[in-house]
Amino acid sequence: SVISDDITLVENSIILTAFTIQAGASVATITNWATSNTYSQGVPNEMCFREDGVYASCVWIPYSATPTYNYAGTDGPVTLSFWARDALNNPSNMLQASIVYDTGAPTLSAVNINSSATYSASNALSIAYTVDEPIKDVCVLESPGVVGSCTWDNTDLTSPYTNYTSGSGDGAKTLNVWVRDHANNISNLGSDGITIDDNAPTNPSSVTLTTLVAPYGNSTTMRLAW
Repeated sequence: SVISDDITLVENSIILTAFTIQAGASVATITNWATSNTYSQGVPNEMCFREDGVYASCVWIPYSATPTYNYAGTDGPVTLSFWARDALNNPSNMLQASIVYDTGAPTLSAVNINSSATYSASNALSIAYTVDEPIKDVCVLESPGVVGSCTWDNTDLTSPYTNYTSGSGDGAKTLNVWVRDHANNISNLGSDGITIDDNAPTNPSSVTLTTLVAPYGNSTTMRLAW
C-alpha cells in the first residue's frame, strides 16, 4: 500500500527589507508607536518585537505590516528589534529601529562641587548632581553665565561630572549647571559655590624685630611687611 500526506515546502525564508517607528521620527512623546515593515520574499505568519534584541525571548503575535507597539518604559533612547516568521516557524532576518521617548525636560537637583567642600586647592572641579532621566549632554558655566551661552559636552554623562576647570585665579566661584535630554529639552538651573585657593602665600619682603629691655620691660615685637 502507499501512504501519502500533504506537506508545505518552504524554499525561501522571509527577508525583511525595512522597519520603521513613527514613520522614522527621532523622538516620540506618546507610548503607542506606529510601526511599519516590508519584506521581499516569503509569507509572514507571526511577528515579534523585542527591546533587548533577544530572539529567544520572543512572544509571537499575528503578523501585520503596520502594527502598533505599546512602549512601557521610561524616557530615553530605545532600540526596537523586529522579526517575522512563517507558518512553519522559519524566522526572518532581524531589523532594528531606534527612537527617543521623551515626555518633558529633565529635573536637575542636588548639585554640589567637590562633595560640598568649602575650598579647593585646584581649579579642576568635580560636580555631582541628580537627574531623573537619561541625559544627552552637560553644560557648566561660571556665574553669571546663562544657558544660551552653553557649549554642550557629551563626553562625561555620569555624575560626578569631572570635565570642568574653572578660570584661573583664587577666589569664590559659583558654577551654573544644566543638563539636556535626548530630545534636547533643557533642565532647570542647578548651582553651587566653592572658593578656589591654589596659590601659596608669598614670603614677606622684610622682617623687623624689636626687643625692649629694662627699664622699659622685657618684650619682643616682630613686624612683617609685604
